[in-house]
Parts: sequence; C-alpha cells; structure tokens
Amino acid sequence: SAGGSNDQTAAPADSNVASPPGGAGGYSNVTAKGKIDAANLRFTSHALAGDLLELATVAVNLDAALVGDRLLANACTARGDWLQAELNGEFNLDEIQRLSLKSLPTSDATITARAELPQLTRMLPRTLRLRPGVRVDAGSMEITARSAKSDAARHWTVAAVLQDLVGTDGQRPIRWTKPFEIACDAIDTADGPQFQSGLLRSTFASANRFSASASRAASSRSWAMSGW
Repeated sequence: SAGGSNDQTAAPADSNVASPPGGAGGYSNVTAKGKIDAANLRFTSHALAGDLLELATVAVNLDAALVGDRLLANACTARGDWLQAELNGEFNLDEIQRLSLKSLPTSDATITARAELPQLTRMLPRTLRLRPGVRVDAGSMEITARSAKSDAARHWTVAAVLQDLVGTDGQRPIRWTKPFEIACDAIDTADGPQFQSGLLRSTFASANRFSASASRAASSRSWAMSGW
C-alpha cells in the first residue's frame, strides 16, 4: 500500500481516468505522461515485514498506464532524497502486495535503483533482518531486478553492488570501501521458484554456487551481470 500527505505538489500530467473495471479490486484505468513533484510518500507491503519506506521528497517522470491491477511503465524514473529508481515493463500490483520468495512476479519487468544505505537500513530493520546494534553510517547500494520469460520458463535475476560502507555491527566497526557484489538467479518450476545460481565477489571473499542441473546454462548467462 502507499500513502502521501496533502502537501504533495505536482506539475500537470496528461491523464485519462475511467471507472474501475469490474473485478479489478478498486483500481482505475489511468494513463499518465509528465512530471510530478511529491512530498512525504510512504509505502509498505507484505514483503517488507511491517517496515515502512518513506520519501521526504521525490521527483517523478511518468510514461505509464494503469489498467486494472497492472501498471505498464516505460522508463518511469523517480529521484528522491535517498533513492533513484527506474521502472520498465509490466507490474501486477496485487502480486507486488504479496511479494515473497515463494511468490515472485509473473510478468516481464525490470527495476533498477540506487539507494543510500543509512536511510534504507533505518527504515527496513525487519526486512533486512538486522541484528540489534547494527548501524550503517554511510554507503550506497545499486540493484537491478529482472523478471523475464525465455525458453518456456520464467527467470528472476537480482544483482546488487554495495560500496563505501561505514558503520558498526554492534561490537566492531564496519568499513568496506571496495565494491561488494552479489547476484542470484532463480527459475520457475512446477514447485514454484527455485534457486538456480549465485555469485558473491569482493576483495575479501569470492564464491560461485550452481545447482548441478543448471550449472552449464547458468555459467553462460547469469554472470553477465557480475560487473554490477
């Protein structure tokens, strides 16, 4: 769910609004193209384990359509006080509300984002499962998440880079100035999403993990993103 205060200000955006279609759960049909400046935006979902994301200010460039419960985005960007993001593709809003490792998106879409870690970790302690005493004072994270269907199966790929991390684990200081890279790839099966391959790379650790059945396919595809 998302909410905002009444002090939002917006540049006019071209839009067409129709009554919600039958069975659409209250969603409207909307098309929008333009720029919006907003304040005090809040967002949560089941995947955030009760945590709340907040943006004090955000500038949004829109080229999107909301059709029932589906958001169609074309290079939609948001720039906030601690977050920069871009959306492309089709997003099922009901699926996003139920998002979990056992319930991943079933449409083709890509999200790229850069977030400042002090604000992110302060707002998402339960989602990130941070131990008591862990504090992040500086650092950033860049992430790309993609859902795409190919070879008759849907794949989900996530790649992230953390860098310039400064903080404490509650007992010892943390300082990672070099990039810390993580990537993982999952595939849809009859039993639901299954982990296929993973990557960890940094100046102090490096690891690749492949399932036996997927190692050859993953080695030629998944790690094209290891440069993130």
